[in-house]
Amino acid sequence: MVALASHFATSYRPMSGWRIAAVVFLVTAWGTAPVRAATFQAFGSIGFQFDSTFLSLGDSYNRTGFNPTGGQVNFDDAGGTFPGVSVHNQADSLGGPGFLRAHTFAQMITSNENPNDHSLSGSSNSTIIAHFSDVTVLGPTGSPSSVVTQLAFHVDGSFITGSTAVNGFGTAAANGVSIGVAINGQNGGNGAFFWASQDGSPPAQVSSNGLLTNFTGSLDFLSSFVSVPVGQPFDVTMTLQTSANVSGPINHGLHLDANTNFSNTFSFATDRPVIGLPDGYTANSGDAGIVNNSFALPVPEPATRVMSATLLGLCGALWARKRLSNSA
Repeated sequence: MVALASHFATSYRPMSGWRIAAVVFLVTAWGTAPVRAATFQAFGSIGFQFDSTFLSLGDSYNRTGFNPTGGQVNFDDAGGTFPGVSVHNQADSLGGPGFLRAHTFAQMITSNENPNDHSLSGSSNSTIIAHFSDVTVLGPTGSPSSVVTQLAFHVDGSFITGSTAVNGFGTAAANGVSIGVAINGQNGGNGAFFWASQDGSPPAQVSSNGLLTNFTGSLDFLSSFVSVPVGQPFDVTMTLQTSANVSGPINHGLHLDANTNFSNTFSFATDRPVIGLPDGYTANSGDAGIVNNSFALPVPEPATRVMSATLLGLCGALWARKRLSNSA
């Protein structure tokens, strides 16, 4: 595992950049005041690195809006610049009332047709940030002006990861996810999880921290203790990022897959009160879908159904290759 972590750290320039960006975006989200009651920002990108040269393909999206906002970007090359090489990358994300969804996919299939001993890596990254600023705690007459409490959340997702063993050459497929929560300007918690397969090895956890330490695919968690006003609206910011990366030599027969699927959702908890409050208190938010301190996921929007259909197709193809299939 130490060797895997070392390979992961030195072989994935796109992933390393994503990890730095994750911190920047989360800090930015925590320090940004929402313009209206609910705002969403979805952005993602796809990139490739040929040997030590990063190839900018202009494949990215960046959408901001007051209504549920999403985006998707695809790149599919059956050869072209890289004879005997097929690459397929996808990044999409979506935000709505009380929930976030994100998905990234990267695949590289090579043959022995290319005589050049070069390396190629591909990366997909997606981010979704939601600001809800009309969350309001209501208390009985004579309530104090604020309460110290925790908010309840849920996140689930899966990874399908596989690499091909090539003697003397490094191959790898890797997945990453990070989440963050800010409540009324206070850090409510954050975490990251990284998963990878190297040279045909079974996929395994590379590193994790914070809320996602030893993430197993589904997590119910409470935020840090925070102080929120009573009778006055306050804001909640949620951030979700995913990445998928593949890397290997192009002159060997390879099949590398990395699918990071968090479209099942990062949301407020649906099986318990959203905010821990004393008897006689409740909470509501029209923009976050909180009613009487309870949250229920809305019926999927058409864009979400399209995302789900795409994921089913990708996952079906990946699961068919049983030697590569594994879920965290």
